[in-house]
Amino acid sequence: MLIPEINFDHARIIPAQQKRLGTETGFVALFTMPFTQEVKAGSELGFDLRYNDAAPDGGRRLMNFADASDTGWNDPSVFGLLELSK
Repeated sequence: MLIPEINFDHARIIPAQQKRLGTETGFVALFTMPFTQEVKAGSELGFDLRYNDAAPDGGRRLMNFADASDTGWNDPSVFGLLELSK
């Protein structure tokens, strides 16, 4: 099974750790990211993930975690909210 590469080339913050795991039906991507400000349990952060399966022929499958409009790259108001817990 091909496990996709995790690419953070458009991010300003590079994850401290990353790992890809294959499953029977796809993959799981695990990563850690440093915070640029102090956070604690109960903090809410704007959050979105994008899966972009760009093929060499120009075809593309795109899935976003929270942004159904595909405008999160330019408009963070479409992000979902992530609430931190212990």
